[in-house]
Amino acid sequence: MAVYKVPAYADYNRGTSTGIGSEQTIAHGLSAKPTVVKIYPTEDPAGTAIAWNATPADATNFYVTVTSGKDYTWEAILEA
Repeated sequence: MAVYKVPAYADYNRGTSTGIGSEQTIAHGLSAKPTVVKIYPTEDPAGTAIAWNATPADATNFYVTVTSGKDYTWEAILEA
């Protein structure tokens, strides 16, 4: 039998958006700066570019560039 540790999150949120080809500001809705942000392309993953920008996540937003017109899902996590 395998035993897996389930991570403890102090706060968690997720959402969807569509890339615009330049840096986007996404409000993550957490109580503090996220410790982890995950981006999942939901439309044409092979043809979707995702780039993290020089602007670091803060207590209100995270910043990402995704190929224009490509849909994606995001998760913002504040680990306990």
